[in-house]
Amino acid sequence: MHAFNYLASVHLDPGGGIATSFKLTSFVVALLLAFRVNRTYERWKEATEIVGRSVNLTLMVFHQAACWFKDKELVDDFKRWCIVWFYCHVKVMKNSSSLHLNASSVLHPEELAALNNSPQPGPMAMLNLRELFAEADLSPEQFRAMESSLTVLWNLNGQSVRIRRFAIPHGLSLMCTGLVQV
Repeated sequence: MHAFNYLASVHLDPGGGIATSFKLTSFVVALLLAFRVNRTYERWKEATEIVGRSVNLTLMVFHQAACWFKDKELVDDFKRWCIVWFYCHVKVMKNSSSLHLNASSVLHPEELAALNNSPQPGPMAMLNLRELFAEADLSPEQFRAMESSLTVLWNLNGQSVRIRRFAIPHGLSLMCTGLVQV
């Protein structure tokens, strides 16, 4: 084996330039890759926290509706669309072709067909949620509270989708890739 290494180094790298450059750059490349993996893990952890906050906020919005809506049917519809909203987000995050069974079971066939055919079903579910609480006879303070909660919910889900699509920030990826290529 030593003879092969000797022959390879003499014939493939007679001046020792490749071996020297590998020795000089391997630590930097390893450091960059470790930094890249570490940052990706941090972003994954951030995304899971965002999804957790999104679930809690969805429950809070439903509890607001359950307390403030006077019409029982409106509360039931709101509950249905809260479930659908969450699973629409799951559909986008998993890049799934159809809605989860839990959401599919609460929808009417035409609603399900519309959501399954939509590349981004979240806006449709959010629109239905907003229409439902607009129909409720809420005080201005209650209306603003629900609108604020739904806006935060929308923003949280947008953040988690961005993190899913770009595991590490694009600038960091370009920097790491550029230094590895150099």
